[in-house]
Amino acid sequence: MIKPDRTIYYLSLQSMPFVRPNFSEMLQALDFIIKHAYPARGEYAGAV
Repeated sequence: MIKPDRTIYYLSLQSMPFVRPNFSEMLQALDFIIKHAYPARGEYAGAV
């Protein structure tokens, strides 16, 4: 998934079909992420 500023929010590479996210659950997660401006894991937006 690419954010509007063209940075990567989520990336998954795999060669097996196991543990792929359910599409409807992924859409629900995206709705939550957008509604709450939820940051990506490890993203830091504070002062440096």
